[in-house]
Amino acid sequence: MKYCILKKQDAAPTDFVEFWAKMYNYGNETTYDKFIGQLTKESIRNLFAWKATGMNRTSIMAGKNQFVEIILEKLDHFQNIPLNTPEDADGFLTNELENKGMIWKIFTLHILHPDKYPIFDQNVYRAMIYLKTGDIKEIPSKGKDKQQIYINEYLPFYDEHGYYEDRKLDKAFFSFGKFLKSYLQFWK
Repeated sequence: MKYCILKKQDAAPTDFVEFWAKMYNYGNETTYDKFIGQLTKESIRNLFAWKATGMNRTSIMAGKNQFVEIILEKLDHFQNIPLNTPEDADGFLTNELENKGMIWKIFTLHILHPDKYPIFDQNVYRAMIYLKTGDIKEIPSKGKDKQQIYINEYLPFYDEHGYYEDRKLDKAFFSFGKFLKSYLQFWK
């Protein structure tokens, strides 16, 4: 028999990323890998379905089909928008896809430029706040607040960690944030 425990201890950022990236389990990662970086109708539909399924809310996609169709209609337009800076991304999130959910708008930004704009959700937010402050907080509910946090806090936070292959940084933040939600009473 082999007994083990999870022990809270300080770690180097690279060790943190390696450890928590191995804990990542979103589901159907092959779909993401197959379609990311392509901007076709099929790839965009599959990536949004992947996001909805990984959230364990397959029914959410039914309500997002109209959103995906709007993206497909505006795809040529979106591809011509310069999205080189956080200011450009902020303008995109403010001016495009009005009255749509901010997490899905940010995911659209990720699909358009996966190497520049990471995925953002409640789990990576929770991880960022904990790593920066030691506190455990939930993501604000207002879209404008999420947008400002993504542009002004998360993008610089993500970038300061450097590049990791195979989305390891994204996977590590997601896994750690999900862990904090499940076990936060033990982790304070």
